[in-house]
Amino acid sequence: NRAGRRLLVPLSFFLLAVPFPATEWGITGFLAQIVAISSAFLSRLAGAPVSRSGQLITVGEAEYLVEPLCSGFNLIMGLLALVVPLLYLRGASVKSLAAALLYVPPLGLSTKIILVSTLLVLTPRLGQDSALSLYHGWLGIAFFLVGLGLAALLTILAGGKGRLGRLPLSQFG
Repeated sequence: NRAGRRLLVPLSFFLLAVPFPATEWGITGFLAQIVAISSAFLSRLAGAPVSRSGQLITVGEAEYLVEPLCSGFNLIMGLLALVVPLLYLRGASVKSLAAALLYVPPLGLSTKIILVSTLLVLTPRLGQDSALSLYHGWLGIAFFLVGLGLAALLTILAGGKGRLGRLPLSQFG
């Protein structure tokens, strides 16, 4: 039974390798709506000339459609794929692992909203092509790293015994 508990997290981690039917379940469409509404709102607060109709956001002459691929779902899954093993290696309790399942999705969604808002604010200043180039290049990486850093900080605060792993490293070779 004890060995089964030790293997529970690593084996359940394989579930992240199974393609998740998020599109079929409407999850990505719902998240894309949240991203579109929130990003347009934040961009207007920042002074960008933004208007929104559904998931179509207009910034001056530029138009952006927040599609399911831009919903933040992949960001959320990526953060979960990094946070769960980090918690496990820290010797976290099942309660801490469950907490990660609660704080990572809002963190990932918030990161995506701020990233899209940044794109919308930069568009009038840089032009659509330059803003999109930054969005799909360096900004995407930078915002993922910020999200990962915040997730790691929350992971450390969420608990764990502070030791590296539940199994002695000598068992791996």
